[in-house]
Amino acid sequence: MDEKPTIHRLSHATDSPDSTSIHAERKASITSFGHHGKSKAEEKERIDALATSPGVTMASFAHLDEKKILRKMDLRLIPMLALLYLLSFLDRGNIGNAKIEGLTEDLNMSGAQYNWYALRDSIASSIIIIV
Repeated sequence: MDEKPTIHRLSHATDSPDSTSIHAERKASITSFGHHGKSKAEEKERIDALATSPGVTMASFAHLDEKKILRKMDLRLIPMLALLYLLSFLDRGNIGNAKIEGLTEDLNMSGAQYNWYALRDSIASSIIIIV
């Protein structure tokens, strides 16, 4: 089954069918094509071709449920960000506790050296969280 999505090009504005039939046809072509044993890379290429084809407007994506997409993104991103935030918090707390327990004396660090280390550690944690 080598189905390929069809893209209809309209030559004149007067030839255009009503917008609901265009969207229904586009939705049917997107949903009916499916994976059918294709790899993820091939599927991404197919979707990119559909999204960047001539005549694609925001209305072409009206059938997509924005709330469902945002919920899926939230379920994937928020747990990961929460974990990174927790690790960052634990790291900052451990640096303070290590100083209280004698880190600076054990490593013969001056106050300025400890401050530079703490600053470097905070910046590194922030960059990891952002990236």
